[in-house]
Amino acid sequence: MRATQSNLRSRPTLAHLLLLGCAVWVLSSVTGWAGGTLTCKSTFVSYGNERTEFVANTQNEQCLTKVTTQAELRQYLKDDKTNRHAYNPNSSNVEKWFTCQQFSTQLMLRLGCFYIDPSYQILESKTKIRYSDSTLQDLPTFYVSLTGLDRKGKNPVSHAINALYNPNSPTGLDDINNFTFVEPQTDKIYASIEGVMSDWGIATIDLRISAPDRIEEMEERQCRPQYNSKLIAQFQCKIES
Repeated sequence: MRATQSNLRSRPTLAHLLLLGCAVWVLSSVTGWAGGTLTCKSTFVSYGNERTEFVANTQNEQCLTKVTTQAELRQYLKDDKTNRHAYNPNSSNVEKWFTCQQFSTQLMLRLGCFYIDPSYQILESKTKIRYSDSTLQDLPTFYVSLTGLDRKGKNPVSHAINALYNPNSPTGLDDINNFTFVEPQTDKIYASIEGVMSDWGIATIDLRISAPDRIEEMEERQCRPQYNSKLIAQFQCKIES
């Protein structure tokens, strides 16, 4: 099911703590899982030349041209086994902490064919994230942060998953229909964002789709890597009755 699209400017937040734990309008509509209408707006705004520079990188440019079928993706996920990692919400021990953000970060690094800065190696020495042994780095895989409100519009919901880019239309990175979503904890594949919203009971959602950039520093006391992610796409989706 295809979501609606539009472009709406908003300023993204680029600096994220990897808290290892958890002008053209194109408008149409579809029936959403809650019996209402699902609409999605592209809210991406470039911070300097960030996305342009990302796409201009030869390795990233080639990665973005790869088209993956769901059958191929299922095999990659089966071979990867990130979903078999033990879930550990104990944030007091960063070296053991492994929740949605670690699952999503690890899968991005293990499957992704984008350039990975050498500074990311610190993740393997300070956390449970492992990627350097992967032989599957062949897919345009992104990290996705989700924030939103539940079906009643009252309770906040946040989560981290993954997205794979499949260039199905010339609208490119600003079209949410060009992304396939993956729940890295279960290897469940979602052909559209509607399925993600249904499973998580989200009626309004903000998606930030990011690529790896670089690790900038470590907090010595808690060993939490801080990095600048490259925000590649951003969307707001909601179901209206």
